[in-house]
Amino acid sequence: METAETMKDLGKDIRIIQLDPRALLEAFDKETTDIMDKGMVRCGIKLHLSENV
Repeated sequence: METAETMKDLGKDIRIIQLDPRALLEAFDKETTDIMDKGMVRCGIKLHLSENV
């Protein structure tokens, strides 16, 4: 996630595509991941959750 934010700061178009319904699902509880997801979206990072590639 830090890498995504850094790349966004460098002007890159960032998309995170993840199979799980929340970013970092195994590492944090729902409340924490909701805050993180909203922060990334607010920074302009596009989240594609519950997605298959």
